[in-house]
Amino acid sequence: MEFRRAFKPVFGLGLALVALLSFGLLAAGPAQAASKGEEILKGLAKRYQGLDGLVADYSRRTQTPLSQEIFQNPGNVAATGQLAWRKPANLRLDQARPAKELLATDGNTAWWYLPEEKQVHVYRRLDLAGEMAPLLAFLTNLEELKKNFRVKLAPPDPDRANQAGLILVPRDKDSATGQIVAWSDGEFHLTGFDLLSVTGEKTSFFLTGVKAQALDYEEFAFKVPKGVKVVEETER
Repeated sequence: MEFRRAFKPVFGLGLALVALLSFGLLAAGPAQAASKGEEILKGLAKRYQGLDGLVADYSRRTQTPLSQEIFQNPGNVAATGQLAWRKPANLRLDQARPAKELLATDGNTAWWYLPEEKQVHVYRRLDLAGEMAPLLAFLTNLEELKKNFRVKLAPPDPDRANQAGLILVPRDKDSATGQIVAWSDGEFHLTGFDLLSVTGEKTSFFLTGVKAQALDYEEFAFKVPKGVKVVEETER
């Protein structure tokens, strides 16, 4: 269930992440960190605010600390594919490796298609506020995002050299909305994002070839192929 693991609701950050060291300015005070975060957010807004859709190639890695610590297993699950987004809440992930899978949502319903198993799991009345809201909000309306999320600088990541990360923390402390760290380069190109769970699981997406592209709604409304079993999921 790789895609579902990638988009579980996530409620908190580890203590190291909450420390919120400023990117490239470890000695910077709160005012400097806030100023740097605002600069990055404005740069991203200027570049992406007017887009109606985009596509990008991605590589995804899921790290499971529990597996590393208890079973002495790296616990990394790697995958590659293509991401497509259409304003306001359409998202599609076409995984190519290690096995073909598809996750698509039209904003209300999500389909998780497993061609090799000839099954599609269907999630009706998708609670975007709990599952994918931070990612969709980040792509859709950065100014509106600031009303619902506190934006803070992330610590430097050795896997993301010369990139700055913004942690999106829900303002509503009781919210089940997931949390995300969005990454960009020095010219405010979106380079990836991390999804973090309360159990310490971290799913990282590394994006390349991000480009604006007009996309049709039909590309996000999944049509069940003949011979494929439909599994109606009751969660959420």
